[in-house]
Amino acid sequence: MNTNFQIAGIAFIAAAIIGGGLEAFGIKVPLLNSMKRQVILGLFGAGLLIAAVISSGRTPESNTKPGELPGAPKETDRSTAQPTDPPGKPSTEPTVRIRVNPVDGLGYVFISPGAFMMGCPRDCDPREQPSHAEQVAEGFWLTQTKVTQAAWVRVVKGDNPSRSIGDQLPVENVSWFQARDYCTTVGGRLPSEKEWEYAARAGVAGPSYGPPDDIAWHDDNSGGTTHPVGLKQPNAFGLYDMLGNAFEWTSDDFQPGLKVVRGNSYGVYPDRMHVSSRFGHEPSLVRPAPFSNGIGLRCVVEFR
Repeated sequence: MNTNFQIAGIAFIAAAIIGGGLEAFGIKVPLLNSMKRQVILGLFGAGLLIAAVISSGRTPESNTKPGELPGAPKETDRSTAQPTDPPGKPSTEPTVRIRVNPVDGLGYVFISPGAFMMGCPRDCDPREQPSHAEQVAEGFWLTQTKVTQAAWVRVVKGDNPSRSIGDQLPVENVSWFQARDYCTTVGGRLPSEKEWEYAARAGVAGPSYGPPDDIAWHDDNSGGTTHPVGLKQPNAFGLYDMLGNAFEWTSDDFQPGLKVVRGNSYGVYPDRMHVSSRFGHEPSLVRPAPFSNGIGLRCVVEFR
């Protein structure tokens, strides 16, 4: 028999003995007959209550910690509480200002003014030297990604000159004149070489703003072709593909008859993915671009 019900039975029998035993000895208590049933029922109910408490395995206040008031708010279990940010992610991040140009539909990031060391001090191509101090006096809006083929076709309304075709692939194999005209049409211009490197560095003094595999499509991971823009990690300004995927035209002269090209491409070795890398190329693309990779572009736009 269950122990709880044994306790209830004992309480019941005790009540019966008290009520019936007095009568057995001839003791007549006028009030007893009227109260006996109530006493027995009361004791029986008490027995059931005791049985219920025991079956629960705890006292009514066992959820309350020592020294804690019953009903007081409980602290959330920190091991199961959901964090406000994913593990390893800073709780606050630099604000990236982006505006969409209605002409080409691309996002443009605001690059705040500042000073930096341009070029490479040592252990690099002579074309990247010497390292020297530069100042960007005014902020500017720069295309967040390389200009895509979808944006190019939307603006130029003509043939797509790219070797690899895809709406979100960077447009490439365009001449400097075509790139200049595109930027003019969308309300801007090609970036200067100084603006380009300042934007690419985003405050980094070293040769690159991240590990090559994380930030760029290069000779070891590209499979010999361009890839959709924006798949690699951005720099601190929020710009994607500043290195790798496709070269980019700038507005400056490398030397008479050549324009400065920046950014490297999918055919460049990862150890050459430097923000200071630069070379000169004929603006008309009368010969193939280095490494048989085409040249693309970004634009600087002044929003009004």
